[in-house]
Amino acid sequence: MRKILKFSVCLFILVLLITGCTSNNDAGDIGDAVAMVNGEKISFEELETRAQYVAAMYQYDLDAPENKDMGSFVREQVLESLIDEKIIYELAKKEKLEVTQEDIDNEMKTIREQYGSEETYQQFLNQTKMTNEELEGFIKSQIIINKLFEVLTEDIVTSSVQPEEYYENNKAEFAEVEQRKARHILVASEEEARATIGRLDKGEDFAELARELSIDTSVNQNEGLIDYFSKDDIRLVREFVDAAYALNEGEYTKEPVQSLYGFHVIKVEDIKPGKDYSFEEVKDFLSDRLLMEDKQKKFQEYVDELKGKAEIINNLEEVLNNKGQSADASDETLESEDAKEETTVEK
Repeated sequence: MRKILKFSVCLFILVLLITGCTSNNDAGDIGDAVAMVNGEKISFEELETRAQYVAAMYQYDLDAPENKDMGSFVREQVLESLIDEKIIYELAKKEKLEVTQEDIDNEMKTIREQYGSEETYQQFLNQTKMTNEELEGFIKSQIIINKLFEVLTEDIVTSSVQPEEYYENNKAEFAEVEQRKARHILVASEEEARATIGRLDKGEDFAELARELSIDTSVNQNEGLIDYFSKDDIRLVREFVDAAYALNEGEYTKEPVQSLYGFHVIKVEDIKPGKDYSFEEVKDFLSDRLLMEDKQKKFQEYVDELKGKAEIINNLEEVLNNKGQSADASDETLESEDAKEETTVEK
């Protein structure tokens, strides 16, 4: 089972930001805005700031030519979340929900503390392509959504599914498989691998030999260490995994292990046994999760109902097409200028 984490509203909000529902698609006369919700516009700049943030979190460059399709998909999904937010803001106003500067400052303080230092925090901002002010605006949005979520779902106090019943029907979900941590030395030939094993047999240190002999490009950073992996881990070649799982803790392979990368000598550094969690061990986590799922369902159904009644104009496709044509025209101008320059040079 994956690590048991405390389920929170924040998890739902992260999902809400990346996914969305279908909206109307009548372009209408809304200028260069990407959408309009009940008369309120969503600008391309607003969309782009959020899209770049989401993309940076997943290490995508939306502006790279090879990511054109991904860029369109991310922008579509982010726009749907912004449309949801506009609708939620309207409802929040009706409920007279407010966000104080103190609320925002407390959340910002928590975020800064998570990054440990101002330098690390600034690296986070650079990575996500956000300014401090934009992050504050983002935090404000989330506080409003959280407050509305609590108001609309406060009547749900128990889950519709009994935790113990769910556990009995889904026990595999609450099991952790055995994992192993290993170190390896990768060399080009079987002869080199056998010579390496010989030196290990004489008592030489595995990590030091890895630094000296391994042709793995990451050896200078990790001394050949591969962090915990399971028997079904697809990140590693099958030969490596099978050999590692045939060893006891502290043992190394006495025969070279060949893969498409070369010849490995492998040592198992640690074994983390698998575990089946009892109901008592997961009861609190599972109760919270099932309750949150019911709350999420009610909240999303309510937002969807409001969305169905809202006047929504989605102009994203037209805006992106216009911007694409502008970019193409700029490229053609640059190419024309380059051609003229080359002609002048030749003359």
